[in-house]
Amino acid sequence: MKTINVKFIFLTGLMTILSFSLLQAQTWSTASERLYANPTSTRVGIGTSNPSASYKLHVYGGFNSKDGIYAYAYGSGKRAIFGNNSHGSGYAGYFQGNLHSTGNITANINKVIKVGNSTSSLSMHAATCCPGAYMDYDGGPLVFRRAGVSWDAPLNLQANGTVVIGGSAIYDGSITNTNGHKLSVNGGIWCEEVEVTANVPSSDYVFYDDYKLMSLKEVEKFVKDNHHLPEVPSAEAFKKNGYKLGDMDDLLLRKVEELTLYTIAADKQIEKLTKEKENLLDKFAQLEARLAALEENKE
Repeated sequence: MKTINVKFIFLTGLMTILSFSLLQAQTWSTASERLYANPTSTRVGIGTSNPSASYKLHVYGGFNSKDGIYAYAYGSGKRAIFGNNSHGSGYAGYFQGNLHSTGNITANINKVIKVGNSTSSLSMHAATCCPGAYMDYDGGPLVFRRAGVSWDAPLNLQANGTVVIGGSAIYDGSITNTNGHKLSVNGGIWCEEVEVTANVPSSDYVFYDDYKLMSLKEVEKFVKDNHHLPEVPSAEAFKKNGYKLGDMDDLLLRKVEELTLYTIAADKQIEKLTKEKENLLDKFAQLEARLAALEENKE
């Protein structure tokens, strides 16, 4: 009876399977459109029968990874980390890809994140070279709006460097006019203290000797004719043009200083009249004494 070589049969079957698998990999597979491989081009396609020549692996369609995806090209220093894997001493890695037809997201090893398109971008930077983090934007405006309210923008950072609070969200790239100011607020401001270091009151020249102070009669005539103080805009002008706090503070201070001069002048006049009154009272007392003495002598 002939002896069967089990080991030979097993190895022969294994080689047959491997040869078949290798043969299948030599040509493009079209069965069920799952996996396509061609060793001569060193390209693999999943979900596509024509993998791009630019990539070793071309996946057409989405994919899911539970434990993360990690890719690293040491020579170029580029990294791509998705999930829980990490590499290097705290580097966030490098990723670049289109989110949609007009935008992309980029993060590099300097911890810079950029989101935008060819005409505008948003970057966040927390590099180890500099303390803190900062954000840059290009194009704009950069609008922070309330959820569910399309045109309401509590905060709007405009491309010209100005800031608008409480304005409308603008999406066409135009700029809200802030009349030359860095900050425009549509609404009230509630704060504990405001400190002004520019355009501060400077009306101390009122106290100089060459300052021409209007007489009270002139002020009286002006008020009767115009119904407001000299140099002070009318109520209608305030409503139409508004006013600058620095200019108004300076104007009010000037009026207070002028009022002080009027008060000083009036005080001097009162003091003079008081002395004249005292002199007249003394003379009157002297006259009364002399009159009393004359009446006694007659008796």
